[in-house]
Amino acid sequence: MQLRDIDWSVLRGSLVFAVLALAVSTVLIGGGQWFHDQMRGKFEKEQKRFQSNSRRYLAVDEEERLISSNLPTYRALEQAGVVGDEQRLAWVETLREVSASLKLPAMRYEIMPQKEYQAPVAVSTGNLKVYGSPMKVHLGLLHEDDLFRFLDVLMSRSLGRFSVDRCALRRAAPVLQTDPGKANLEAECDLLWLTIRQPGDEKVR
Repeated sequence: MQLRDIDWSVLRGSLVFAVLALAVSTVLIGGGQWFHDQMRGKFEKEQKRFQSNSRRYLAVDEEERLISSNLPTYRALEQAGVVGDEQRLAWVETLREVSASLKLPAMRYEIMPQKEYQAPVAVSTGNLKVYGSPMKVHLGLLHEDDLFRFLDVLMSRSLGRFSVDRCALRRAAPVLQTDPGKANLEAECDLLWLTIRQPGDEKVR
């Protein structure tokens, strides 16, 4: 059979229906793909938002955990006079009291300007800043045990925290002195008083 032998009038309705069906199928397929792309885009957007919220909630949980675990230590440092302004007057008064209580022959001191503390090893302090106030203490001693007694009592009585960077001893007299008002030894110690400053209160005084 050849094309010219086909009665197209009979098939016209079927052909029109087939063409319409093909067109409708194409539209449906295209619409379905468009709908799928839109839904996928919305899904990915919501998924990113969910992940962002999850990270934020996890960060808040971690921050709360850190606060809960570190707050007691921070409060203890506050009560000890470590947090806030440097306590120069309290340090000096304590030096004088300790020296008098131990009946040391002599004591004098020098306090240098405060500066930001550089730890010898990496330490995370968050957004807090640690500052150090260097102090030189010169002591007249009857014997070397007086130096250790002085540092021990100073540590127990002082407001704040300090480290002993260096101490040097030398003879103060060529012969042993029996007078308790005269020193047999002289000590020079470098102390570093530590202060923690809160955010927004980091101006060095």
